[in-house]
Amino acid sequence: MRPAAHAALAIASAVTLSGAGLVASRGVPDWEMRQTRWLCGRSKGSRAALWPVMQIGSLPAPILTGTLLYRHCDDRRPAAISAGAGVMAWVGAKAVKRVVRRGRPAAYDDQVIPGENTRDSDGFVSGHAAVAASLAVSSSAFAPGSVVVLLSGAAVLAGLARVELGVHLPLDVVGGWALGVLCGQCSLMWSAQ
Repeated sequence: MRPAAHAALAIASAVTLSGAGLVASRGVPDWEMRQTRWLCGRSKGSRAALWPVMQIGSLPAPILTGTLLYRHCDDRRPAAISAGAGVMAWVGAKAVKRVVRRGRPAAYDDQVIPGENTRDSDGFVSGHAAVAASLAVSSSAFAPGSVVVLLSGAAVLAGLARVELGVHLPLDVVGGWALGVLCGQCSLMWSAQ
């Protein structure tokens, strides 16, 4: 991808993140709560099946992805870029949460029963969605196409699983994906210099 394309995608991600953050900071629109109720808790069995997929968005995932890229490429640079993007997304999500201060779904609707303990924590943005998206984007320059497709699909599923689990609202996930793409693009642009 050309540097201009990386920059354009980073700008688009920043605009998406800002727009979602603006809407999220004003509460939960009715349409978003309806979507959350529809997706949340669709089936008890799906929660157990989606748990492993959500781990692509956990903090250890960037280290594991970096290690696998190092083994595949026999080069530290791709490993550092991918791991750095994932950690940047995780830290960035924590920072955004402190600024936006939006609650989890159960804070807005008592019909939503979260599948994990999220008491006293903010929801916007989804750190799992951010980390997973950053790994898919940052790996795209180095990993085989099939791996990039797998990581991209896992990023989508990880975000949707967070809503199904009742711990995030849809805009939390969209904001997380945007933050992750931004971090992935920034790491690729930085590495190109």
